[in-house]
Parts: sequence; C-alpha cells; structure tokens
Amino acid sequence: MLDDNEVLAKKFSSVVSQWEDAVLVGCFFTLNDALDFIKANDIDLLITDINLPDGSGISAIETMTLLHPQGQSIVISVLSEKNVVVDAIKAGAVGYLSKDDTNMNVLASLKSVMAGNSPISVNIARHILSMLKPNEVAVQAHEHSDISLTTRQTDVLFAISKGYTYREIAKLYGISDQTVPVHVRNIYRKLQVKNRSEAIYEASRLGLIGL
Repeated sequence: MLDDNEVLAKKFSSVVSQWEDAVLVGCFFTLNDALDFIKANDIDLLITDINLPDGSGISAIETMTLLHPQGQSIVISVLSEKNVVVDAIKAGAVGYLSKDDTNMNVLASLKSVMAGNSPISVNIARHILSMLKPNEVAVQAHEHSDISLTTRQTDVLFAISKGYTYREIAKLYGISDQTVPVHVRNIYRKLQVKNRSEAIYEASRLGLIGL
C-alpha cells in the first residue's frame, strides 16, 4: 500500500486486513521507501496513489511490472487527468479507481483485480473512451482498418468499459458465463493487449468503440 495521506493509507490498510485471503506486507508514505520494499520482497498486489511527496506512483508501478511481472498493480487516486490515467495503464496498472468515486468498493475491487479483472471508476473509463477527438478517431480507425471486432466482441468490450462484470455481461447479452471470457481473450488477441484497461484504451484509440 502506497499513499502519502496517512489517514487514507490506514483506512485502505484496514480494508485489506478484512480480506481473508490476503496479508498486508507493507504500508508506505513515500515512493522511495516503497521502491526499496518492492525490490527486496515478493509482492502479488500493489495499491498506489499517483501524487507522492518524492515522485509519482507510476514509478512504483513500472518497478512492480519489471520485477514482479505476475503481480498486479491498481491505482487509487484523486488524479484523473487523461494523460495520468494512460501513463499508469502503460506502466502496467490493471485498474484505476478514483478516490472521489462514492460508489467505490475497495475490497471488492481488489478481489476483482486478483481474479483477473480490471476495475475502473466510471469517470476514469469516460476519460479513456474520450481520449481522442472524433476526427482523430476516424483517422486512426481508417489507418488500422485491418483490425476489427465482431458485433458481439464490440458489445462485450463496451460493457467492460462501463464496469460490468463477466457475469453481468452474460446476463446483459443472454450468453453463457463461459462464453464471455472467450470473447475477452479474442479481443485481447486482436488488439494485442494484456488487460482490460489496455483493451479499452486501444479500442478507443482505433475508433472501435465510443461513448
């Protein structure tokens, strides 16, 4: 856990302590202390803020991705500028939650990450989907016309961008729970991405999905 706000750090730490399958191995208030710990220990999940007194949480994500490629990183931050969100995703973050999101369920989001999902606050998802202006999207889509998604794959990806779970997507489109992961894997393969956040960003960049 990495957050320079001691009150929030303790709050999130308390949430993690309620997770029966997890153990909080470190809580840090500065980037340097967190980096030292990441380099010296095996970590499955990094929870980090972005704006830290001695740097950016994105540096912690990059280090986590490099040293613990099987681990996961999730951002919980008040910062939601488009460039910050994209930089975090490119660094390896698989989820991005806004501290301003009144509907945020931290424990459920953390469990979702470890289950292979990518929880994203609604306002963050909107930022990703509106990354490019319409005319820029059209140009990108034309230049990459060899990449296409089926109607069902587009439906599934759009639902993912809105924060639906696999089970909710299955009910939404009347398909089996087992079919949704198959669509997701095919989407990742076509877009050449590794997680939900990257898929949303890449699809919006190519003009394959919109608001």
